[in-house]
Amino acid sequence: LVSRREFENEAWDFNIEAAKQVTHANGTIDMPVRYYDLRFGNFCNLKCRMCGPTDSNAWYEDWIKLTGSNTFQESSKQVEIYQQGNKLHVDGYEWPEYEPFWQQLENNISNIEQLIAIMQAA
Repeated sequence: LVSRREFENEAWDFNIEAAKQVTHANGTIDMPVRYYDLRFGNFCNLKCRMCGPTDSNAWYEDWIKLTGSNTFQESSKQVEIYQQGNKLHVDGYEWPEYEPFWQQLENNISNIEQLIAIMQAA
């Protein structure tokens, strides 16, 4: 068996030489996005031990109990869990409503080789 890393490396055939060809001297990369993994929010009715509040909103209450904090680190920022009505809520998972994202996706549609989209109901 091959590892997930080996499988993806083989499937995408993108090595250091290919990376050098599309990387400018200032570090910017000039290539189209070929792979999208769209997970629309963090709504989940499970609290798997390998997950946390970034993956499942069912984790909010336990996160506060376990850590004593109502904040957690998202990939690029610290986010706050707060009460909204009778539910705990976090801002920042509304990106599917951001029109420039959809415009960028539409402009790049001819370059997409793989698309994974997981729809979640609230």
